[in-house]
Amino acid sequence: MKYPIPGLTVFVLILAASGASASKGEQWLTDMDRAQQVARDEGKDIFMFYTGSDWCTWCIVLEKEVLSQPEFLQYAAKNLVLVELDFPKDTQLLSKEQKAHNAKWLERFPPAGYPTVLLTDASVNRYAKTGYRAGGVQPYIEHLRALKSVPAELAAIMSQADLAVGIERARLLDRALGIEGAIVDSNALKAQIVRLLTADAEVEKLRVKYIKPVPVIKGDKELQDEMAALLKLDTTPAARVTALGELIARYGYVKDGDAINGAVNSVARIGMASGQQTEAIAIIDRLLLDTGYTPLLRENFGVAKAALLASTGDRAAAVAQVEAVMKLVPEKEGTGLREALMENIEIILAQPAR
Repeated sequence: MKYPIPGLTVFVLILAASGASASKGEQWLTDMDRAQQVARDEGKDIFMFYTGSDWCTWCIVLEKEVLSQPEFLQYAAKNLVLVELDFPKDTQLLSKEQKAHNAKWLERFPPAGYPTVLLTDASVNRYAKTGYRAGGVQPYIEHLRALKSVPAELAAIMSQADLAVGIERARLLDRALGIEGAIVDSNALKAQIVRLLTADAEVEKLRVKYIKPVPVIKGDKELQDEMAALLKLDTTPAARVTALGELIARYGYVKDGDAINGAVNSVARIGMASGQQTEAIAIIDRLLLDTGYTPLLRENFGVAKAALLASTGDRAAAVAQVEAVMKLVPEKEGTGLREALMENIEIILAQPAR
C-alpha cells in the first residue's frame, strides 16, 4: 500500500438526496445506511473509500487509474456497493450532515492514512483493507478478488494457531501477520510472538524480526494514538502544526509505517488550510535531512513539501520539488506520477494563496 501524500485537487461534492455522490455518479454513494441496505438487497460487499478529494495526491491517482475506469465500475456493479467517505481540506464542499456522517465512520474505523479502502460485508463487518496500488485497473480488480479469500485464510491459520504451542504457534501467528490486506490486531499478535520467542531459543530468524537488542519503546501505534488525541484538542491551527512537529520529533526513531506518514500528512493539510506553510515546510525539511527514513516515506515527504510550496504561490519552487521527488521514484512507478503531481500543483496555484 502506498502511503498517503498531501497533494491538492478539487472534486466538488454535491450530495444528492438519494445518498449518491454527484461528483462520481449514481454508482457511488455517500451514505453508509443506504449502502448497507443496497448491499443486503443485492447480496454485495461494501467498498469504503476514505479520501481527501482536494488534497490527497494518491487518492486522486487511484481515482484516475482505477476507480473511474469503466472496467472497475463494471466489476463493482456486480460485486460491490461503492461508498465515498471524503475529508476535504475545504470543509464547505460538504454539508453539515455529510460532515457528521463521515466523522462518525472516521471514528468507528479510523484509517491509518489516505487513501484507505475497507472491504466489508453488508453488516459492515470488515474483512480486508487496501489502498493505492500501482499497475492500473485490471491488476487492482484481481487484487480485490484475492482479498475475498483473506477471511478464510486468516481463520484457517488462527484455528491452527489456537491448537499450537511454542515456536509452532509463533510461526503461525507470523503467517497471519503476513497476509496482505488482513485486518488483525497486529500489536497483540506481535506481543504473543515476542513472549513465545523469549521462551524458545531455537528460532533466530523470527527472534531477530521481533525482538530488538534494545529496551522496548513506543512506536508506530503509540504515535498514531497520540496524534489522534492531539488532533481532537480545541486549539488554533498554528498550535496544532507546532504540536505535531514536536510529536514527530519525539518519535524520531519511528522511521517507517503509517503513523509517521499520517502525522506529516496532517502537518501539510493544516498548514495549507491555515496559512502555516512556512512552519509546516520547516518540519518536513528536517525530516528530509534524515536519511534514516525509508525511500517511500522520503518520497511522500517531498510531495507534501511540493504541495505546501504551491499553496504559497511559488510555482518555481513547487516544480523544482516535484522534480526532486521524481529522482526518488523507481522508474517503473514513475509513469503518470509526474503528470498527476504537476496537475495538482497547477490546481493549487490557481487557488488564492493563504
